[in-house]
Amino acid sequence: QSGRVNEGALGWFSAFAMVYPFESAAYQTAVGSYSMPVRSKYGYHIIRVNGKRPSLGEIKLLHIMVRSDNNATPEAKAKAEEKAATCYNLLQQGTPFAEVVKLYSEDAGTARYGGQMRWLRSGELPPEIEETVFALTDSGTYTKPLQSIYGWHIFQLENRRPVPQFEKIRSQLEERILMDERGKLTQESFLDMLKKEYHARVYPENIKTLVGVMDSSVYSGNWNADVAADFTEPVFTFGSRTCAQKELAEYIAQTRRYNMKDSLSVIAREKCNALLQKELMAYEKLQLETKYPAFRYLMEEYNEGILLFNIMDEMVWSRAVKDSAGLRDFYGQHKGDYRWNERADISVYTVNDPSKLKAVAKLARKRAKLNMGAGDFVRQVCSSDTLPCVEVTDQLIERGEAMPLNGFNWKAGYAKTVQEGGKTSILVVNRLLPPTEKTFDEVQGQVTADYQNLLDEQWIASLRAKYPVKVNNDVLKKVSLQ
Repeated sequence: QSGRVNEGALGWFSAFAMVYPFESAAYQTAVGSYSMPVRSKYGYHIIRVNGKRPSLGEIKLLHIMVRSDNNATPEAKAKAEEKAATCYNLLQQGTPFAEVVKLYSEDAGTARYGGQMRWLRSGELPPEIEETVFALTDSGTYTKPLQSIYGWHIFQLENRRPVPQFEKIRSQLEERILMDERGKLTQESFLDMLKKEYHARVYPENIKTLVGVMDSSVYSGNWNADVAADFTEPVFTFGSRTCAQKELAEYIAQTRRYNMKDSLSVIAREKCNALLQKELMAYEKLQLETKYPAFRYLMEEYNEGILLFNIMDEMVWSRAVKDSAGLRDFYGQHKGDYRWNERADISVYTVNDPSKLKAVAKLARKRAKLNMGAGDFVRQVCSSDTLPCVEVTDQLIERGEAMPLNGFNWKAGYAKTVQEGGKTSILVVNRLLPPTEKTFDEVQGQVTADYQNLLDEQWIASLRAKYPVKVNNDVLKKVSLQ
């Protein structure tokens, strides 16, 4: 094809090319040459190769978007361009991409995920954008503002990957082949084998008799199959299955509408063949466990596994979750087993604006006494800033756990300024909490797991009492020596 296909056509052609690899056509011919006619369900195709290039693989991007369509006023377009430039300047100043997304991106589909897009292949982005984003080589690099018919975009490369090795996607390709016309040929071949194995036989004369009571109401789906209620002659047989005329009549009546170009005889024959195939497949499924012992053993194991799972769920797992009174009673009896060690209530202040470092440090030391929330702290220190000048993280750390910053001192009121990863952070130990019992809400998950273990032990004990186990030690000794 000349030029570039539109997005819909490109999607169709990509899928078509994956399903019909033109080995003798475009993929193995020189640039400028033509293929032999290639057949598909859509018709015949002649492919001319205009150019070749190695696959670009796939890329994963983060996206900032400022909307501006072609119908916008000049003032709105200028405002959108200015906003895109603001985003780019913030990135240049070191503002994290996800933060700029949160503040400015107008792409609702990606903004909620920090701008993250799915994996993309060549042809899924507008041509004026694709060349630029696929030219990004290092993770974390980003484009300048790019314009499309939808507005302005800035993309950051998160990751990229080449075309997977054949063995890794073999199962996917096989599945796609089974879904196309070649898969239908495989199914038809299998059905032919079943027809021979089960001695399938069709009775055209009985189908013809049924056609005699069909009328034009069949085409609109209004035909009443009751007119054939007494027609009991077979239309096909196989194995132990016999399908009567009235069954075929009911099957024909289930379809709402038929093509007026098809005669009633054609409709009856095609529906008979479809019903025969359907019944053959259902019959074969019933024979699988008889024909294939390994499959039967697998199904038995599967069924027994489901039964065991359901019993375990009823006796242990769901019972522990639903028995709220028993759960709290178990917690009350074992409360001493759930305790916090000594903990430190700490706050980490990551300063984004160095000019506010002193103000942050001063207020951070007083914050515990002022009983000030993290949001109030940021609003007071960064009252005139568009972007927060400080990020506040409050947490409780149990003695022995990893510390958030180096140089931690286990002492109430301790404060330290740390330079890590190109950022300045202030750590403040607000207070130390003595060892204490954990509340039920704090430890409910662990209590539930422990209660389930208790129920499991009790259930196993009851089973042992009901079904005594006797071990043949002589045989066990022989097995252990092998």
